[in-house]
Amino acid sequence: MEAEVVTPEDQAALEKALTSNDLARFYLSNEREATQYYSRSLDLFDEGTSIINVEEELLLKKSSERVRFVRPLKLLQRQLHNTLLFVARPNMTTQDTFSVSLDYLSWSVEHNHNDTSYLKNSVEEMQQSLMQISENSRWFSTQILQDVLIDGKTLYYKIPPLLRKLYSAPERYYHVSMRMNARFRSKYAHAMYELLRENLWRRHTGELPLEEFRERMGIEDTEYLEFKRLTARVIVPALAELEQSSDYCATPKYITKGRKVIAIKFEIWENTKNLLSMNEEGSLDPERFAILREQFGISSPQIRELTRNFRLKRIEDVTDVLYFRYILAKRKFTKGYALVTKALGDTEDQYFLTAAEKTELAVHRERNRNVVREQEIQRLSADTRKTALERFNAWWPQVPTAEKLGIWQNFLSDEASVAVIGKRKLKIDAPDLTHPLVQSTFLAFAAKVGLIPNIA
Repeated sequence: MEAEVVTPEDQAALEKALTSNDLARFYLSNEREATQYYSRSLDLFDEGTSIINVEEELLLKKSSERVRFVRPLKLLQRQLHNTLLFVARPNMTTQDTFSVSLDYLSWSVEHNHNDTSYLKNSVEEMQQSLMQISENSRWFSTQILQDVLIDGKTLYYKIPPLLRKLYSAPERYYHVSMRMNARFRSKYAHAMYELLRENLWRRHTGELPLEEFRERMGIEDTEYLEFKRLTARVIVPALAELEQSSDYCATPKYITKGRKVIAIKFEIWENTKNLLSMNEEGSLDPERFAILREQFGISSPQIRELTRNFRLKRIEDVTDVLYFRYILAKRKFTKGYALVTKALGDTEDQYFLTAAEKTELAVHRERNRNVVREQEIQRLSADTRKTALERFNAWWPQVPTAEKLGIWQNFLSDEASVAVIGKRKLKIDAPDLTHPLVQSTFLAFAAKVGLIPNIA
């Protein structure tokens, strides 16, 4: 079946219809996250690291929508589509045409570099596929790829305006691991993986009517109409491949009406054998991390980059030196990241502390720690006091009058309480909590004898 190509007039009309109440906050600042992951992927590509063996996640943020494809995408097309979005996302709000090297494209999907003709055929078929999204009373249909030019070893491509708006800063989204994107060997496993990632936040997919499930899997209308064939050709093989290759797997639950299956629900669980393990040497102690973040203005991704490129001991030593020379000495600097990276790359031993400087720094740190501890103690004490008083104020008015009188008399006969309130004249037959000292002492007594549970 040939798909209709959306004309520029259709695109403009649909775009106008959507902008009155956007499906997504299209032009928010998601570029930084996208740039970070794309830049890191280029480094890994240049290093020759296989995409499926990278030891960190490269994440693509995708809009969470119920999507139907006219002419469903094959496996390589699904993978290429994700890569083209991944490359474009850093500049999606400012550009409409993007470029990527064919070598990088092949690397990103673990494809044979020499077989560029197959890539060309896949891209050509992608141009003829329509992506359709329905939401309440709104519906739109668009190409997933517009103009394409291959010039030598570079592919230039254009993403339709509607998709650029949808993916630039989606309100509802999920992340796809580009490491996983390249691992799958069937389009159904790939589609199942994205379905699981989209619902990872709740650990299940909810009940999917069979029609919606078929759409999500990219199953043609004439394929696998019998449920037993759908199970044998799609569900079982896809789940088996996920268990072998993916970081997340699922267990199906079939919802029936009479003897007929009408819906499927997947319970999602972590596949620990394929999860990335955290580098035990890849994290700084919290104090140095806080100094780099708060004093030198270095972002968390930049700090992680430093830990990948330098030994932790080296980073800690240099952080101490720079803290002593700039923060304690109140010297001005403009670019913290550049300052730290220059110091880390020093080969002339210019960054070290003398014994006296180390002693001074240790005294300063201990003084700071004591201040922080004292502040924390005061905060916890105030919080505890406030919580106790709130609970007391909620409890005391509800106590019957006769019971109040009995508690009050026990309070006045308690030696510890009397020692605190001293010789203050209090009537034995009339509880009086107007004085702050009496109130706090009475509250402590009530908590001590268990009248108000959980008051510290």
